[in-house]
Amino acid sequence: MIPLFQQLRSRHPLAIDLLLLLAISGTVLFAFLGQNRNWASREIRHAEIMREMAESGDFLIPRLMGEVYYDKPPVMHFIGATLMRASGEPNLFHARFPSALAALISMLAVYGLGRMLGGRRVGLWAAFTLLAMPGFWIMARVARPDLTLVALILLSCLFLGWAMQRANGWANAGWLVASGMASALAVITKGPYGLMVPLLFLAFAPRENHSLTRPGWRFLWFGAGCLLMLGAWAGPVYLRDGGEYLRGVLFQEDLSTGGGSGHFEPFYWYLGSGFLQSLPVILFLPLAIRQWRRERRFPAALVIAAVILFVISCVPGKRRHYLLPLLPFLALGLAAGMVYFGRQHQLLRRLALAAVMGGVAAGPLYYGPILQLMRPQGDSEWDFITDVAEALPPDATVVCFGAMDEYLAWVRHDHRRIIGVETLAAAEAALGAGEDDRYLVASDDDLLALENDPDLGKLETVLEKSIDRKGTWLLAHGGQPSDGL
Repeated sequence: MIPLFQQLRSRHPLAIDLLLLLAISGTVLFAFLGQNRNWASREIRHAEIMREMAESGDFLIPRLMGEVYYDKPPVMHFIGATLMRASGEPNLFHARFPSALAALISMLAVYGLGRMLGGRRVGLWAAFTLLAMPGFWIMARVARPDLTLVALILLSCLFLGWAMQRANGWANAGWLVASGMASALAVITKGPYGLMVPLLFLAFAPRENHSLTRPGWRFLWFGAGCLLMLGAWAGPVYLRDGGEYLRGVLFQEDLSTGGGSGHFEPFYWYLGSGFLQSLPVILFLPLAIRQWRRERRFPAALVIAAVILFVISCVPGKRRHYLLPLLPFLALGLAAGMVYFGRQHQLLRRLALAAVMGGVAAGPLYYGPILQLMRPQGDSEWDFITDVAEALPPDATVVCFGAMDEYLAWVRHDHRRIIGVETLAAAEAALGAGEDDRYLVASDDDLLALENDPDLGKLETVLEKSIDRKGTWLLAHGGQPSDGL
């Protein structure tokens, strides 16, 4: 069996590499994808957007709780909504599938970039080094658009590299157009990263691999690809509502600058966060730096990673997932150092292999047996939400403080009888409106904030005396409206 495998590997190395990547990464990334013991921030929000999109059949303009959602265009949501609509049953696996698929595409693209910059062995090591990083495999299991952005950026860089390998001809123009389309789709997904990183690759990659030729005036094909993709998305959307949604997307505040967001950190904050997100393979960074100094070879991937780190460090609001586009290029640099010194020192090669294998196995181990040991009874918050959804009459209207409305809409598969409020006056008005049964749902955190409100006592006149507390949540039945707060 082994001689046969070696024979196939020698004859068809690319096919064998791709099968190996697909088999291992597919198993790692999609294992326990539908678990509900651990949620990420705003994950249910994006899942609910997909559910409402699948329900309405409107794949152009995303909605949350029935209202147009301007924060993120529906590039990622389209895939999850298509799965939900096809199956007829929304679930967390469908919601997270776009991120896992994007992670798989990212690994294949990193393999291609590694082959281009350092050879086949560097490509393989880079792909698995990326999969070993916690910052990568965690986001691969989160229903957020960040990994979709990364996959499109890497595809744009890969297509751009293939174009630079072909100085002339229609193949060159075709890959430039494809690169521009991927870049524009990345911009649509989540901002200027989608254009910045491919331009960095265009600037630095030929300095490492001298066989790559910058396209010169033919780069106009890249611009044509960008315009083609932007038009393909913006045209139908504009015709749909006369440009109202496009204006909302362009002028919405994507990055929070409010002081209450709690993520303002020092300039150097990403150094610590990046170190933790890249363990254990980040420990081999000195090898990559030493290889660069020894070979006198321009480290394009490491330079791109450093530029991304500098740019995001200048952003006042800092969040861990902003580091995600940096990780693939860091993996490329680390892999080059591992391969270079692994050929010379068997111990280093074994240590690097152990670190990569351990990091790759960490994801399914954590989301599988470790989470089951940590939370044998499941997630208490999820259990309460499902209990509340089951306890409420199907035709009841629910008034929610905080983000509870999104959770209940997701669990009940219906947002039409759920009202989100932020003030006591709005809660009283919503509870007193209409003749149907109305319930108030709030968390303990919401109640602590409400206790400082002098009008809290007046709200109690709207509620019946019987109050059901489950865990950290409150469920109350609304009565007749009072004279007003």
